[in-house]
Amino acid sequence: MTFLTGSTVARAAISRRATLRAAAILCFTTASATVLAACGGSSGKTSSTTAAQSSTAISGGTTTTGARTTGAATAKSSTSVPINRNGAKLQILVGIDTAGFKLADQVAAAWKTKHPDISVSWVYDPAADDPNKILTMFAGGVPPDVFAIFPAPLVVFASKGVLQPLDPLVKQDKTDLSDFWPASITMFTWKGTLYGLPRGFANNPGYANLDAFKELGIPPPPTDFKDTTWTFDHITQVGKQLTKTANGRTTRFGTSIQTDLRDSWGPIVWSNGGEWFNTDMTACTVTETPAVEALQWLQDLIVKYKVAPRPDQVSELGGSLNMFTASQIGFYTYSGAWLRQTRVAKFNWDYSVTPRGAKGTVVGGGGVAWSIAKATKDLGDAWLLLQHVASAQTQKTLATVFYPGRRSAAEYLAALDPSLPPKHRQLLIDAMDYVRTDPVHPRWSEINTVITNQLSYLWDGSRPAKEVATQIKSGVDPILQGKV
Repeated sequence: MTFLTGSTVARAAISRRATLRAAAILCFTTASATVLAACGGSSGKTSSTTAAQSSTAISGGTTTTGARTTGAATAKSSTSVPINRNGAKLQILVGIDTAGFKLADQVAAAWKTKHPDISVSWVYDPAADDPNKILTMFAGGVPPDVFAIFPAPLVVFASKGVLQPLDPLVKQDKTDLSDFWPASITMFTWKGTLYGLPRGFANNPGYANLDAFKELGIPPPPTDFKDTTWTFDHITQVGKQLTKTANGRTTRFGTSIQTDLRDSWGPIVWSNGGEWFNTDMTACTVTETPAVEALQWLQDLIVKYKVAPRPDQVSELGGSLNMFTASQIGFYTYSGAWLRQTRVAKFNWDYSVTPRGAKGTVVGGGGVAWSIAKATKDLGDAWLLLQHVASAQTQKTLATVFYPGRRSAAEYLAALDPSLPPKHRQLLIDAMDYVRTDPVHPRWSEINTVITNQLSYLWDGSRPAKEVATQIKSGVDPILQGKV
């Protein structure tokens, strides 16, 4: 079984430079009707950023290099949007690594079987999820008709009016969205409008080295979210027990604190009853007591109790994933999509619940959406294509590459390879009821940069949580309020 590799699992947000560039490019494209008309992507051309070495096209069920398409005739659909108008030639940009090419070929072949008269160029590129690539294609006047996009850039694109709203299409076709995780639909909705359907949607459970727990006679972390024992205080004590030292050097840390939103500081603050922002995201609220207490606990695990490595130590030892599989970490929180990579471990391990704060358990989660360029010249066909790649069958086909955004596909995946770890794969499905997704804002990259920079002082112990929170608020509020 193969899961996401580094290029496709990256929970990337646009960099500050890219965000500003996005705004500049998209302002330019939306300012000119001529430019917008040229952005349909129906010419079958690829931009210079999609080199032939990383591109594949499907024609007549066979795989060829380049973007060869077949002729188009007529097609029928339940949608009232015109289908195959003027001989549709669509392009879909698929961000997938080489290990997933064969599976993507199956998806393309299934499309060809269902819609032989609608030509599609399937452009595979491991870097296609990079928003800069999509921006370049928009700026060049040849954006893909259908493409995958992360939530942060989706909001930027949607706010500039270059994404096709999906609500009218869902309504006219009476598309059933009940199989998608509710949080995933919410994540790709901006200001009440749906702009994408999930390509994949994972959550971030706990991982536990069961042999390490057994060695010390410690009960392993629970696998039932109704269990209330895995609290901050209990985790601190277990972390102390699991930490091992030899000759003044730590050979195994009890746990490891990730430095990104989804694995640590987002859900930890939320689970303790804190919030990062007010409801309309006009002010940062991380200075309130529950949030400060949660951040202080994270720092204490590293600095006070020394049961978790500093970020520089994690980097020196190859990252938390490598440390866990090398038995240098007893338990930690990480994306459930990294199954294949974790299976290299030579010890017994399993998923577990995540830390429980004063207000309960919150699990970080998120994914990537399939969206349609608003300037597509063949909207009906593009909608058919998006429905195909977001379908239950496609998500089952690609389940070992992208953790599914549909319950039915996730249940299918959980049943594969029952002899391999982890035992409690159902936990990833159960966790969806506790998922809270990343905050979204058109200037999220700038906000995230302020937070990340200030949290570096938390991780190295040079500033207490209250001071860090105060500095975060002073840097974020002017962004939220449009003062900078």
